[in-house]
Amino acid sequence: MGNRKKAVQLLNIIDDEKMIYVVGILENLTGFADIPNNEQ
Repeated sequence: MGNRKKAVQLLNIIDDEKMIYVVGILENLTGFADIPNNEQ
């Protein structure tokens, strides 16, 4: 199984309370930390 597929599987089991941490990590890794969240 590839890393991307494994990451998607893991994302699907993370609860909403912990997802904010995952989003923060992904934003920092991709350099998009300065893009506002449009869901608010």
